[in-house]
Amino acid sequence: MPDADDLKQVVAALHDGEKFYVDAANEIADSSHQEMFRLMAMTKREIADDLTALLPAGRSDSIDGTWIGKIRESYAHCRALLGTDKDLVFIDLLESAEDRVIAAFRDCLSTTRKRKVRDVLERHYPRALAAHERMRALKKTAHSH
Repeated sequence: MPDADDLKQVVAALHDGEKFYVDAANEIADSSHQEMFRLMAMTKREIADDLTALLPAGRSDSIDGTWIGKIRESYAHCRALLGTDKDLVFIDLLESAEDRVIAAFRDCLSTTRKRKVRDVLERHYPRALAAHERMRALKKTAHSH
């Protein structure tokens, strides 16, 4: 079931991003970033919920992110504890998480044969791309200060 497997990867990447944004919002000092990260987490959850509804019965069980997402999250916490700028560490790694979401979207869009799946992916892709661009801009701004 290539469509279901690819779609599951998108949902897993979205779950990774959601969890990572929630953790980052709880860890960083900048209140404007905290609010943005909470909104980004909510967006990830909304998109994941829509996509999960397209999975065949039983295929959505145990989607809880990816092992790479869990490793990156642990790495972020370790770096933040050791680093001097915790916010910058989270911003860098969140931008990388956005890269994974966009890659998963593109992979699924390029392989899916189901019109309904394609329609939902295409409807949410601009939101995913906007989140990616927002984090890229934040990273660029953070590194210039």
